[in-house]
Amino acid sequence: MIPLYPLRFEEIPKEKIWGGRTLGELLGKRLAPDVLIGESWEVSDRDGDQSIVAEGTLKGTSLGELVRRYGSRLVGDCSLAKGRFPLLLKIIDAQQKLSVQVHPTDELALKYGEMDPGKTEMWYVVAAQPGAELMLGLRPDVTKQDFLEAIRAGRFEGCLDRFRVQTGDAFFLPAGSVHALGAGIVVAEIQENSDATYRLYDWGRVGADGKPRAVHLEKALDAINFDRPLLRRVSGVTSVEGENRRTLLVACTYFAAEAIEVKSEYREETNGNSFSILFFERADPFIVWNGETLRGHRGQSWLIPAEIRSWRIEGTCKVLRFYVPDIVKDIIEPLTERGIAERDIRLLGGDLKTGDVARAYEKWLSAREQRETKDTSVIGRCSRTCRK
Repeated sequence: MIPLYPLRFEEIPKEKIWGGRTLGELLGKRLAPDVLIGESWEVSDRDGDQSIVAEGTLKGTSLGELVRRYGSRLVGDCSLAKGRFPLLLKIIDAQQKLSVQVHPTDELALKYGEMDPGKTEMWYVVAAQPGAELMLGLRPDVTKQDFLEAIRAGRFEGCLDRFRVQTGDAFFLPAGSVHALGAGIVVAEIQENSDATYRLYDWGRVGADGKPRAVHLEKALDAINFDRPLLRRVSGVTSVEGENRRTLLVACTYFAAEAIEVKSEYREETNGNSFSILFFERADPFIVWNGETLRGHRGQSWLIPAEIRSWRIEGTCKVLRFYVPDIVKDIIEPLTERGIAERDIRLLGGDLKTGDVARAYEKWLSAREQRETKDTSVIGRCSRTCRK
């Protein structure tokens, strides 16, 4: 079997009525002339949208075939999304507002018989025009009945939280979050490998057939999380490692996201439990592994297979890294050892009580207290035995 190596895929451009030409101008994407491109699918294992290896001995192989052929050597211990690679990475160029929509949880997607699982995702702002904003989540006082009445009255926009954005901002969108990108924003979007989407409103636009695009009001209202207070804009946890600056932005069951500013060299040692997806936001660094070297370029995305446990990036650059974490071993334990406050760790999952990290933290803390109680009990028994 052909050995695995860092993989770059042919990008899949998506024509969108709300798209533009910024992905070519800003990130060097090759775009067909006179076409509005709204998305570049970077890492995709979808029927009809298969990422194809761009170079090396596996050139021409689809991501789906790699998953079937290499299994854990490629993805590690990560669960697949109904037999497919678990994540989907897109770069989005929103030159007009996107539709207002919501994604279901895995449980709700199953209830409605969706072909895909639910969808939790995250946005990282690669570029933003002055004054650009996005809509994410409902205002704290908005109930389901309030929102339904506002939709019927055509004034629902007042129910949504709005955020002014700038380059480097990050936003967490757990399933159930109402959202819409505004005009003048380029984001890197990491998500579950799913297309389960319920549209609420599309600003009066029509599709390629000249008809309004479908809305899914009943399902959307069922999917929206009206109760959970979420941390929308995330700041993450930052550490300085030598000359490098590394920020863990978000962590959940499905993915973790990091922004890494590399001054000269960045090293990563893993236990092989997950792959890594790298997106080079700035500069043209080298990827080095097992004595081999490949050159990356700004705007490119690379997949580091799980079996490559030691790799490094050489050259000054800004890189986003996405992977599937073991929340306890990869997030909670190392951050606790570094002295990071419990609140900051919990908020990596978007919520202090009900986020994935918060729930995992409660179980981990309970297990640790039980071990400490048991150890104290054993020491006490030994002490009494010794005195006898």
